[in-house]
Amino acid sequence: MKLLLRPEECATLLDCGKTKFYEDFVKNPTFPKPVIIGKTKFWKFVDIDEWVRGLKASA
Repeated sequence: MKLLLRPEECATLLDCGKTKFYEDFVKNPTFPKPVIIGKTKFWKFVDIDEWVRGLKASA
């Protein structure tokens, strides 16, 4: 399992396309902030997993 995910990997994990990932998730203020390395944005798998679990728990 990778610890840092690129946007396309996040989109796959969230079962959406890359465009929807940016439009619906990245712009959501509750979504985890990325880690920026150089010019590339990565998201921590753990942060996204916790965020999804929180959504499921509140539903």
